[in-house]
Amino acid sequence: MNVKVLMSDVDGTLLTSEGRVSDLTREAIKNVREKGILFGLSTGRDVHSVRNSLKDWGIDGLVDAIVGTGGAEICDISMNVERSSLPLDGGAIREIIRHFEDMDVNFAIPSGGILYAPKDDEHIRMLSKADRIPYRVVDFDRFLEEPRPKVMIVCRPEGIDQVVERSKTFHSEEYRAAALKTASVLLEYMDPGVSKTYGIRQILQLHGLTMEELCTFGDADNDYDMTVNAGVGVVMANGSEKTKSAADYITDDNDHDGIGKFINQYILCERETMRKILIINTGGTFSSVKSAGGLTPGLGEHDILEELKVVAKDCRLEYEDFCALDSANILPKHWAGLAERIEEASREYTGIVVIHGTDTMAYTASMLSFMLWGVPVPVVITGSQLSISHPVADAMENCQAAIHMANSRCPGVFV
Repeated sequence: MNVKVLMSDVDGTLLTSEGRVSDLTREAIKNVREKGILFGLSTGRDVHSVRNSLKDWGIDGLVDAIVGTGGAEICDISMNVERSSLPLDGGAIREIIRHFEDMDVNFAIPSGGILYAPKDDEHIRMLSKADRIPYRVVDFDRFLEEPRPKVMIVCRPEGIDQVVERSKTFHSEEYRAAALKTASVLLEYMDPGVSKTYGIRQILQLHGLTMEELCTFGDADNDYDMTVNAGVGVVMANGSEKTKSAADYITDDNDHDGIGKFINQYILCERETMRKILIINTGGTFSSVKSAGGLTPGLGEHDILEELKVVAKDCRLEYEDFCALDSANILPKHWAGLAERIEEASREYTGIVVIHGTDTMAYTASMLSFMLWGVPVPVVITGSQLSISHPVADAMENCQAAIHMANSRCPGVFV
């Protein structure tokens, strides 16, 4: 990967549910910066509140740049540049508020590290507590005499669908504004030209870099645009389906070191450790032995690994039996179980090789390609016409190719 900049969303991505950066992820960020790669944040929070929170999050001194307010603000700490653009006119915000004010919602505008609201209620208190940002109730008639970066509509989780539906009927003859659901309790309005990509491009231009040299981490719908436009778009396992659909990689969730694991495996390339490949055996001719009744499952972990260590080269092989079936007897329930196991293993292994009977290998590969959409590691299905114990078997050659592919760092499902 030719990555020179990492930009991460904050809530649901970089921060754990406890509101901190995990030790593993913090160490990975420190190590990647020592390699000369920039690390920045791209968030819906305003720049001022982010800078105030870096110490609490445990990453003070590790952030080079901040894209705030969904892209309307940028702060390049390393170059001492700060600017904002494309605010919403106060008149536009007034129209938006009138459109929703009959609903059980409140309105919040982030500015200077404070959430400003027109009234005090459970919604603004909940948002303030969740984001650890203080709030202040002010006279919005006066507060909106000047443009503001955005307005957030805050509601209960069970009310967000109605808020989103109401947003579809908003129209202004005078002003331009675009709505986006950014959390389970938030719908935000900004200028249509504002996006995280818009802000990130400004940061990259300051450093003479391009989007192709960028790797992003995100989770929610408002991370979709930067995921699509980045050279490498990574989405958390807890991310929205929309943003996952645009991902180049899906990593572990925010409570299980998703960012740190990805950096260590793909950016730092785990240079100090040998790559691990998991061999999952489902049966078939590959691991069979001759018996009075024909070929039957007979080779286990020791036998297979002993044969395969010759072709393992620069990786460490680990083995497990999933089932021992003729591939004609593989059923949808086996596909589901296999996909679940592979998804779990993809968090720990560099690649996965599935040993499978040849009769229905294509069917299993086809199903797994859909069930493992966005899998972050290579998954290779292989088999043979003769048992690996046979002196002229094709098994060894097939496995050598499969292990090579599983060690390639090219994610996807392959045969």
